[in-house]
Amino acid sequence: MTRMQYILPFFIISLAVIRPIPALEAKDCKDKSPCPAGCYLFGMGQSCTICANETYTTANNSTECKPCNNKPNDQAAYTSPGTIANNCSWKLTCDKGTYWDKDKKSCAPCNTYYTTPNSMVITGDLKMPDTDNTCTGKIYTLNLKSETACPQTPSPNKIYVKYDAGFNSSSNPTTWVTDPTTITNNTVKNCFGYSFNGYYTSSTNGTPVIGIHPSQLVTSKTVIKALFKNDDATEADLYATWSPRTYTISYKEPTMADTRCTYGSSNCQLRRPSSNQIPSGKTFKGWQCTSGCADNDYIIEPTSGNILVFDYKKISTSNTNLSIELQAVFNDCPAGYYCNENGQQPCPAGATSNTAAAHSSDCYISSSTKFCDSVGCFTLPIKDKINGAISTSLPTVPDFNK
Repeated sequence: MTRMQYILPFFIISLAVIRPIPALEAKDCKDKSPCPAGCYLFGMGQSCTICANETYTTANNSTECKPCNNKPNDQAAYTSPGTIANNCSWKLTCDKGTYWDKDKKSCAPCNTYYTTPNSMVITGDLKMPDTDNTCTGKIYTLNLKSETACPQTPSPNKIYVKYDAGFNSSSNPTTWVTDPTTITNNTVKNCFGYSFNGYYTSSTNGTPVIGIHPSQLVTSKTVIKALFKNDDATEADLYATWSPRTYTISYKEPTMADTRCTYGSSNCQLRRPSSNQIPSGKTFKGWQCTSGCADNDYIIEPTSGNILVFDYKKISTSNTNLSIELQAVFNDCPAGYYCNENGQQPCPAGATSNTAAAHSSDCYISSSTKFCDSVGCFTLPIKDKINGAISTSLPTVPDFNK
């Protein structure tokens, strides 16, 4: 025999080992002569019978099956007897979330935030399989809700995040987007008086997760790591949040600085005109909204404590820039008083005035004025009014300011 003849049989055997071995069945042994490998002669009648799954024979007419020990671990089970030494077929199932680690010859768990689509059956014999059931990113569900400032139901009310891919409004898309704002910015409607901030972990005092601008871009990995500390959880709630906008109130009165208030505030106090901005003979009634209000006849009058508070609910919904313009309105000074830069002053005792009086000289004593003391009452015997100007009844008239 040549050297090649010695080498050739070994080479053939080596090739047989690395090729998949067809599963041996009972019919492959029954009534066969000679009794082939993988089978053995059994009983007094020497009938050819298939070996048990975990055993093998390599020669014809064997009378004993030898045990295999080629399965990779205790989780694997033999499925067919061997026809080559110590080479029985086996299988095991890698559960969902695990993959076949050919180096460790066992199923291994995927890393955090990764999984496999399904469980997978791994088969082999003496040669370990090279099956590739690689772990891929998990898909997480984000339930979109709304805070109470702008109550509304986001639409769509769910988005899906694949850890190593991106975002989508579908749970099984063909592609994933890397910028979540292309989805989330369109899930809510405009809310008058408020600016949309994006989605937070809570409706109040939450942590921002998805903003509204590309400059605030987050990745699918950062979102998932922020929301899912427990690898078992796959759903989380996010809340659409808004910030109240600031609206500007300007006054038509000269030299008066604008007032800036936060939309939704119930304590937006307005300025008052200075005394020199109030016409003589007038009192300040309040501010009339001349621009930006739903009702331009809306007048803000002083409340108890002489405070003026603007009601933000009066802003017109078409007023997108939240700019308000107010004009002062005045009342005539009431009868019995005179009104000037010192404010509203009562006429001296026993005197009165008509409405819109501007000076003390506008106060007067009339024939109907009655003077009373502990003895009794009397009226002056005059026909005309007595005031600080000229009287036809008396040569001199007292100055009530002295």
